[in-house]
Amino acid sequence: MKTRGLFSAAVLAVLLVATAGLAQAELIKEVAVGTRWKSFQLTGDKDFVGTITSGAVDERTEWYPTNFNMLFVLCPYGGVSLEYDRFGATMEKDGNLYWNTFTLGLNLRHHFKQWNLAPYGVVGLTYNSPNFEENNWWRYGWSGQAEFDAHMAAKPANVDTLEWMKSGRVRNMKTDPALGFTFGVGLDYFVWKNVAINADVRWNLASTDVSYTIVSDSGDTLLRRDFSYDLDTLSYSLGLRWYF
Repeated sequence: MKTRGLFSAAVLAVLLVATAGLAQAELIKEVAVGTRWKSFQLTGDKDFVGTITSGAVDERTEWYPTNFNMLFVLCPYGGVSLEYDRFGATMEKDGNLYWNTFTLGLNLRHHFKQWNLAPYGVVGLTYNSPNFEENNWWRYGWSGQAEFDAHMAAKPANVDTLEWMKSGRVRNMKTDPALGFTFGVGLDYFVWKNVAINADVRWNLASTDVSYTIVSDSGDTLLRRDFSYDLDTLSYSLGLRWYF
């Protein structure tokens, strides 16, 4: 995994330098900005250590655009794209895993003006920033939501809420940033000269390193597990692009 990360970082640096050089050389023919709505599914191993019911993971599809993209057309047959996307998954009932994905891609494309179509293929590198947002009952060591709610309902008025939440242990899930790859195909259908409906199918491959710990209230580590978790996804997206 470290080898893949170093290779990805090296290629990413080369692409960034090349893009900057092309811009300075005034080789960018067109610029497009767009946004997409998507549906996706996790395609890797869903066994997230620390989840009360292992493997019970549901993708969180959000009903607003989560992909924002820019395309720099360099020639009639290709360009470079920059993208931001957001993914999320519910880990049973103990919390949610979210990750932001930044992509630098190479696009092989051609605009068939007689048909108002511009099909393309894309391959690129991604930087993924994951974060686990745990529910209070899980973080403070309780066995379930019902037990936690019953305990909180019995809290005396003169007791601090954070102190009352404690069960004698605290769970923590730390996720690391991850480099990865993306590849896919798409199509721009021009409804006006400078406005296109964009359809995109994308495979993202990445894996984050995770540290799962249980610590006592006194600070002693009761359990630590280090593992990797797949952020692999298959996405279907639909959106709009404006060309300038």
